[in-house]
Amino acid sequence: MGAREVKAKNLLTFTADMWMTLFVYLTTYINGKHPNIRFAMETEVNHNLPFSDLLLDNSNPVQSLVTSVFRKSTYTGLLTNFLSFSPFSYKLGLTRTLVDRTFKINNTWTGFHNNIKELMQ
Repeated sequence: MGAREVKAKNLLTFTADMWMTLFVYLTTYINGKHPNIRFAMETEVNHNLPFSDLLLDNSNPVQSLVTSVFRKSTYTGLLTNFLSFSPFSYKLGLTRTLVDRTFKINNTWTGFHNNIKELMQ
């Protein structure tokens, strides 16, 4: 790695640390203003960061960032039964939504394939 790349990496690390410190300070400040207001912050665990309904995986140094569908531990997997007495358009819409969401969130074909297999169980 050349001197220019090292300087850029150090600058990016400094900038990320600065934003993280600012965010921690801001959430602490806002949480202290009223007892009913509580902002939470997810932290990275084992190079994985859950964000909304996607999981950012930064564990592979060769591949930049891998995204996949994130489900909380309370996810039960209960969806509308396809043989239930509900309109076919509802069932088709649910299927399309889940497949479309999986396609848009995953940035690797193996992740897409694994999420589709989870949906089919």
